[in-house]
Amino acid sequence: MSKTNLNNDLNSEKRISESPEYPSETNEGSSGIQEKEHIPLEKMSSRQIGQKGEEIAAKYLIKRGYKVLQSNWKCQVGEVDIVAEDNNNVVLVEVKTRRIAHKDDSVMPELAVTKAKQEKYRTLALMYAALHPALESIRFDVIAINLVAPSTASLRHLIGAFSWDEQ
Repeated sequence: MSKTNLNNDLNSEKRISESPEYPSETNEGSSGIQEKEHIPLEKMSSRQIGQKGEEIAAKYLIKRGYKVLQSNWKCQVGEVDIVAEDNNNVVLVEVKTRRIAHKDDSVMPELAVTKAKQEKYRTLALMYAALHPALESIRFDVIAINLVAPSTASLRHLIGAFSWDEQ
């Protein structure tokens, strides 16, 4: 895993990805990310941990060439963490973040995306599609993040984590 400094300025993502100091990933499902932290990790609330994870996930997606269309898209059914576009496909991204003590701890936040959560995302997708009738397809991704230390996280991106017809 490589380490990448994430700046608050999203426009700097291009400079980061082109810099030889930040090698490109060889494993598309994993990424190590470092980011400056203002609040000590152990003092962050669950909500702050979740928000931090969503920020990291959005920056990761942008670096990978996705276009982030919306963060925290809400309707009467619920909320989608990130709505993104990848090669003209809309992607609904569920971000799951956990705080861990050591980088070798075996924590899999993605396991919290239960069948019920998947079904809710399918319903959210129908609501989103109803508001955007020109859409051709919607994909469901999960980004799992383990916050290891105040400035370090590991990330797994599960592309097409579940489908429309799984039950």
